[in-house]
Amino acid sequence: MPNYQTDIAEARKRYSAARSAWSEIHKDAAFDLQMVSGDQWEAVVRNARREAGNKPVLTFNQEHIFVQQLENEVRMNRPSIHVNPKDDPATEETAEFFEGKIREIQYRSQADVAYDHAVGCSGSCGLGFIRISVDYCGKQTFDQDAKIERVLDPLSVFFDPSAVRPDFSDAKYCFVRVPMPWSEYRARFRKSQFQGFDDYLSTWSAGTMSDDDGDWATEDHIMLAEYWKVEESSRTLVLLRSTGETGYADEPGFDDPDDYLRTRQETQRKIVMCLMNGQEVLEETEWDGEWIPIVPVLGREMIVKGKRKFLSLVRFVHDSQRLLNASRSGEAEALGMAVRADWSGPTGSFKSMQNAIRSGNLANLRIVEWDPVIEPNTNQVMPPPKREQYEPAIQALSQVSMQVSDDMRKGVGYTDAVLAPSAQNDLSGKAIQKRVQQQSLTNFHFGDNLTRAQWHIGRILIDLISKKFDTPRRTRIVGEDMRTSDVAHTTYRNDDGSIDYVDGVNPQDHHVVNDGSYSVIVTTGPSYDTRRDETFQFMQGIVQAVPNMFPVIGPVMFKYSNAPGSAEIVKVLTAVAPPAVQAILSENQPDEAQMQQQLMMAMQQNQ
Repeated sequence: MPNYQTDIAEARKRYSAARSAWSEIHKDAAFDLQMVSGDQWEAVVRNARREAGNKPVLTFNQEHIFVQQLENEVRMNRPSIHVNPKDDPATEETAEFFEGKIREIQYRSQADVAYDHAVGCSGSCGLGFIRISVDYCGKQTFDQDAKIERVLDPLSVFFDPSAVRPDFSDAKYCFVRVPMPWSEYRARFRKSQFQGFDDYLSTWSAGTMSDDDGDWATEDHIMLAEYWKVEESSRTLVLLRSTGETGYADEPGFDDPDDYLRTRQETQRKIVMCLMNGQEVLEETEWDGEWIPIVPVLGREMIVKGKRKFLSLVRFVHDSQRLLNASRSGEAEALGMAVRADWSGPTGSFKSMQNAIRSGNLANLRIVEWDPVIEPNTNQVMPPPKREQYEPAIQALSQVSMQVSDDMRKGVGYTDAVLAPSAQNDLSGKAIQKRVQQQSLTNFHFGDNLTRAQWHIGRILIDLISKKFDTPRRTRIVGEDMRTSDVAHTTYRNDDGSIDYVDGVNPQDHHVVNDGSYSVIVTTGPSYDTRRDETFQFMQGIVQAVPNMFPVIGPVMFKYSNAPGSAEIVKVLTAVAPPAVQAILSENQPDEAQMQQQLMMAMQQNQ
């Protein structure tokens, strides 16, 4: 294997520490996932009921319904990433480029799949993760682009336990375990010391591996780990007295200490990813960004007796769920114990019916035969045996099931507020909507944690775009209305400050992405299509109230229409609109006073 710089001993030590710190969290999360997936009976209880006459073992899974409701609430109000310029060199146009590029990355990556999966995992077990990666744009090209992917198994991620920020951006390392079949491993890593499970066993038997390595390999696969680590270094930032410029002391033009007005030490971060199998480093690559590109979407975080916990949506309803299963199974068992006989008579009374019973014509017929007994004194046949009447407690069991179901809804914060007795007098549409919104606030923190995750994703993508794509290139961005356009971006300027333009792209559509810094804002609310429809309906209401306003706002109103041919309608209405409206809609706008005067004249003419 190549001589990589990663210290395998330090990596194993960090992995052991992270695994130990996350073991109890993962244990609770694994039980949550087991319950949500429907495996809700303890094996001992299940086996005991089946051995005792095959009693019913029924599962009425309510937990996955609560998780689905949480996911769908987030889907209705998806967070969206916005970018703003942060300092003087930054521009609004480049901020719009970043925002459009991030939107294009999300659209191309189907990022909503990763977001939905992460929220579902956080609701199911308190942990969800999203990752950012870089891949080639296509075949026969060296251009690369970022993409957003889901982490399928949230229990495969082990972050630095000392990280305290909600997005884990201060973590010094992170492990992501990835299983790989032996056949694929042998084809990809021919120089590895492990070429099969026998090699792994022989190394372990020789005493060069500890018991902690027992879960790194099985007969079918070997477990690999992506080991993400942060390497920090210090650089001296200086402010020159003569020019007022800021730079680093190790750069040309900033190496004169006598010209320093101010100095300070600044920490530089480098991210390295090492692929390891627990005993050796298989690959080592450097990530171009500043942060580890694994982003958590967490449940509620708590510290209990000095230990960290992440609570899922269903953490505290497992007992109620099992009680519901037991109660409903008891109902089924009670119904099954009820004995029903269609006919009864002395032994031999139904001989003529046996052929019909065997042929299936009367297969569902239930009969009870009894042996006649002669009373010695009266020489008469005694009455047939009488079974004591038994009424199964179905009603009581049903009431228990209803009470348990209500307890589960309260446990996760979902109640039937609309159907409650106190709500019978205010069942208007607005009242129902208000109650539903009030109910959703109970679990609002799950969606809010996704918002925090997307804020960090926006930071990672801006940082990656500013560093990764250093040559002028043409790229596609997506607008808020999902319409695409082509622009160019680069991180390189010529010595005279100019940039090289890309053929086919207007000069004003070129962006130097590392000029200045940019901040990320994440908003949550209805989608663009919903807001566009609301705007169209609002303007339509204005026109209905004041018809003479149609020539003024008609071109803008149909701009927000999603009807086929709306673009052509906008062009026609713009052509016949008043001059002031045409000037506003065009790039050559008059001054504000002239524009207001023309609008007033147009409105007076339409009265």
